[in-house]
Amino acid sequence: YIYQSFSIAKSAAIRFGASFGRRDSRGDGKVMIYDATNTEPIAESPLVTILASESKETWKLSSANFAELPAGDYVLRVVLNGAASVDNVFLHTMSVSGVIGNGSPGSITEAALKCAIDVSGPTISFNGGPNPITIPITSTINVTRNLTINGGNKIMLDAQAARRIFNVSAGVTLTLQDIKLVNGYNAGSGGMIANSGTLVLTNTSISNSRAISHGGAIQNSGTLTCTDCRFDRNQAGINGGAIDNTGTLNITSSTVSSN
Repeated sequence: YIYQSFSIAKSAAIRFGASFGRRDSRGDGKVMIYDATNTEPIAESPLVTILASESKETWKLSSANFAELPAGDYVLRVVLNGAASVDNVFLHTMSVSGVIGNGSPGSITEAALKCAIDVSGPTISFNGGPNPITIPITSTINVTRNLTINGGNKIMLDAQAARRIFNVSAGVTLTLQDIKLVNGYNAGSGGMIANSGTLVLTNTSISNSRAISHGGAIQNSGTLTCTDCRFDRNQAGINGGAIDNTGTLNITSSTVSSN
């Protein structure tokens, strides 16, 4: 047995696998995921034989994808038969891709976005095909780690005039690039985004967002930097139709109109 432990904080789509090289094709094996007790496998994948074209070594490879694995502690285990002839073994650590979508518009969902925000790498992008896609947002997203979301000039997040989309925690940096945010709402301040950390917007537009008190689009008490952005048709009941700033604000090459 060769094994490696890993944990995930929230249910997520994952990929796991292993590979090893041997001098001949004898033996077989499989890759399994166990829960933290390491007693009963909850998933497994058989090993597939591949012959390297140059070295003529035989490589055994195994990988599997899971649409969802619940939060918890796990053990990735490789079971080898005929292990005496194995040259090397490599465990591929559990990973969650930062690319949302499989090329079809239907694969770009709020659930996929929130999963990536929770457990993917630091950069999120989208693969939903060539046409613009709107993602309806049904609950506010709390950003608690450094993160970049790149919409590729195709993604629009729609808060449906019912909620704020992002809360950015103190000590955290959220970067939004090439993306549109529309129809935010908050009964207090910050109709679309409330920023207590560092918020960096590049080629991002926020429109038709409303706050009852301050900051129709953004309430900023941290650091906000906007470059090549657009704020239009946002409104607040008291101050800051587009932005209410009590922190540090830098705006460059951006348009603020009809707020």
